[in-house]
Amino acid sequence: MNGTAQYFHIGFILISLANVIVILLLLLVFALAVVLRRPEKQRLSTLEAVQHLGGAGDEKMAEEVIS
Repeated sequence: MNGTAQYFHIGFILISLANVIVILLLLLVFALAVVLRRPEKQRLSTLEAVQHLGGAGDEKMAEEVIS
């Protein structure tokens, strides 16, 4: 910790080894989160759900609200 940091100099980019490691770890965690996400039941968007019900769901909800 008391020594000088090691830097990578590529063109106009100057970055320390510690920062490179942190960036790579962040990318690894992000990639794992995307790949290993838990599968959920297929959820329909609001527009898809209305089309899927064919409008019948609206009538049923209206009857429940009225009664």
